[in-house]
Amino acid sequence: MAIESNFENLNSGQFLCNNLRGKTGNDPHWQEINCGKIEIADADLIGKFFGGILTEEDVDKRTEELENLRKEGEDVSESSYALAGLLKNKIIALKGYRKSKEREENSDRSDTAA
Repeated sequence: MAIESNFENLNSGQFLCNNLRGKTGNDPHWQEINCGKIEIADADLIGKFFGGILTEEDVDKRTEELENLRKEGEDVSESSYALAGLLKNKIIALKGYRKSKEREENSDRSDTAA
């Protein structure tokens, strides 16, 4: 039962990864990301990203986990690192976009009030 659940998670992770690639395919991080090697923790990050609830802290935590695994001698997929980098960049860009949009709306309001 647990094996089936993990298999389903990986399949949905690969699906999410491919979906994300379709939306952000021009990002250079994709040269290093193999959706076939997606891990469950990576799929969770992508799911949170699509749900609009992914934070920089989530990505930092995943990156730290990967670094710790590597220190322990585990084989860590470069795809996981690249995906974390891609998602962090998208979060930062989205924050910048929202701030810019907010400033624009505030400027429009002040122009209307004048």
